[in-house]
Amino acid sequence: MQARHCIILRQGQEFGFFEKYDEGTLSEKAKDRYLNEASIEMYKKIKESAEKSGDTISHAALKMLVESSGFEVFPIIGPSNVCQLKATFGIKA
Repeated sequence: MQARHCIILRQGQEFGFFEKYDEGTLSEKAKDRYLNEASIEMYKKIKESAEKSGDTISHAALKMLVESSGFEVFPIIGPSNVCQLKATFGIKA
């Protein structure tokens, strides 16, 4: 019998963290909450992936979450505007 588990992950992509970090537009509140060594290391991996594939930062982050987890992942995205939605799906403005 195979066990089934529900796993809920909070990714640093919340509120466009990686996009805003890349653009240099992080608020002080976001820096206090999310800017740490682990987030910076993840950003570097995402940035490298985005540069290789030509994806947006948000799309590369989503792809990494889905493709490298080792288990099925069903991301729930929450863009605040159409620009964020397009970036998440890799549609460049």
